[in-house]
Amino acid sequence: TGSSSEAAQRWAATYGTYAGRFRLDPGRASHFSGTSKVHHGTDVLRRGQPRVAVKVMWRREDWLREQAARRSLGTGPLDPRYVVEIWDALEVDQAERCKREAKHGEVVDDSNPDGEFVISMPLGDRGLNDIITSEHQAGRSSIFAARVLWDVCRAVEHLHVERSLIHADVKPKNICRFDTIHKMIDMDGAAREGEAQAGRKPSPAYTPPESSKQLFLLDCG
Repeated sequence: TGSSSEAAQRWAATYGTYAGRFRLDPGRASHFSGTSKVHHGTDVLRRGQPRVAVKVMWRREDWLREQAARRSLGTGPLDPRYVVEIWDALEVDQAERCKREAKHGEVVDDSNPDGEFVISMPLGDRGLNDIITSEHQAGRSSIFAARVLWDVCRAVEHLHVERSLIHADVKPKNICRFDTIHKMIDMDGAAREGEAQAGRKPSPAYTPPESSKQLFLLDCG
């Protein structure tokens, strides 16, 4: 029957995938931090099987905050022209997590029995940090610098002015190139204007002096 044929095709397409839909690239995660890691791969269930960034988060609250920031409740969703959109948000149980980590040669950590919390996003060409270090543009091309600055300023304007949302961690690693456009990523540390930041702390090297002072005072008790 048609339904059984479709089920068989789906099973064949998703066999060996992570979370039942992502065929991850071999090897370790492309990015690793204290709150998450990112794998590159293919979404076998989405039309055209596009390349995706699969962000695996350790804590449910960070996962929910990342999604909520992009919805920007009360002021409208974030514009994907400036901020990379989320395609899917999934929960992965502990058994699936261990199976995937063993396949990719990673250390299996059983400290989080709830499993993992996943979001998928379109995969960009390259992060700005990698562009600066590998493409030898920084300090050489004023056109490149102006293009990046324009894109970042427009994204920050969209967040701050149009959505009353503070990214709180603007840095090269959180800016990604899509064709010729540079977009913001990593919204799990964002906060609404006038509200305390509930997520992870911003990166000290890229924090404004006035914020650095407050963080220092908090750390000192």
